[in-house]
Amino acid sequence: MSKCRVCEEAAGEGSVYCPRHHRAYKNLEAAYPQWRYALGLDWQGYLEAVTRAPGTGAWVRDVAADILGDV
Repeated sequence: MSKCRVCEEAAGEGSVYCPRHHRAYKNLEAAYPQWRYALGLDWQGYLEAVTRAPGTGAWVRDVAADILGDV
């Protein structure tokens, strides 16, 4: 069984993240089209903006930082 790339908990089936971080990733994906349309951000710019936004939850911030570490 693989471990979450962020918190080392057990990763979900077919995911690199645990269920909580996987849900956060799905939320990031779902919100991106709105941010791209409204602010004209590419994926990396979106992730950077999300990590700085005061209302961003810890799990989403963790996942965004993880993805940015791969860029």
